[in-house]
Amino acid sequence: MVTKKVDWEALWADTLRATNEKCTPDYWNQRASDYSDFISTSDFEHGKKIRALFEAEGLLNKDWNILDVGAGPGAVTIPFAEKVSSVTSVEPAEEMANYLLKNAEERGLFNIRIIPTLWQEVEIENLRNTFDLVVCCHALWHFTDIWEQVQRMAAASKGFCCLVHGLYDEGEAEEWKKLGVTEDNVDQFTMIKNILEHRGIYPNIHIADITMRRSVESALSMWTNVLGKYRIPSEKDIETIKEYVNAYSNDGYYERKTKLGMLWWKTE
Repeated sequence: MVTKKVDWEALWADTLRATNEKCTPDYWNQRASDYSDFISTSDFEHGKKIRALFEAEGLLNKDWNILDVGAGPGAVTIPFAEKVSSVTSVEPAEEMANYLLKNAEERGLFNIRIIPTLWQEVEIENLRNTFDLVVCCHALWHFTDIWEQVQRMAAASKGFCCLVHGLYDEGEAEEWKKLGVTEDNVDQFTMIKNILEHRGIYPNIHIADITMRRSVESALSMWTNVLGKYRIPSEKDIETIKEYVNAYSNDGYYERKTKLGMLWWKTE
């Protein structure tokens, strides 16, 4: 029996093309408030777990300069800026960038520079071999040409690359199915790993437990806005979302435990 090889890059592009086209900077401007609520209420846990990995490996240095691709309101930028010389954050959505600067100022951090454009449009020659670490957390699905963009990230690094994504959440996937959304309900972390290995990169793998915590208002806004990428939410949809959010809420906060996957390697 002949086993057919999977073209992971083509599968990635085909799977994520539809949702990718809907996630413009305008969409993320609409999501900036609820997303910043999530990041700050969760105490920037995503970035802290990534930072802790490099600290545990004895690699993180206070003189490091870091590039954060798809920075949003600072989930990764803020924790690293607390420990290193500088962080350059690529963030094309103006409202997301505004929240990032607000979150940084509240913490007395002034070592952050923002590149306010799409990563795909950044002139890589201006950044080549510049950063000690390049991180892309929960943003790879924006790139249907994922391998090309990973190569560009690696080109900007003179040390390490780290790609971070949540692991497949079966419970959340089931809820999206109830809402009729199946477009991007796939195991993206495994797909990324397979793409790297197919291209000859065998990354270190680290899995961390995280708690996603946000206000109930923020959670309702998140679910409604994400569904809005696909269709105008109906009253029935809103009730379904409320039931789900309330099932994981206590004292005004929505909270779910999940896992964060990190793929990292030393660049050549």
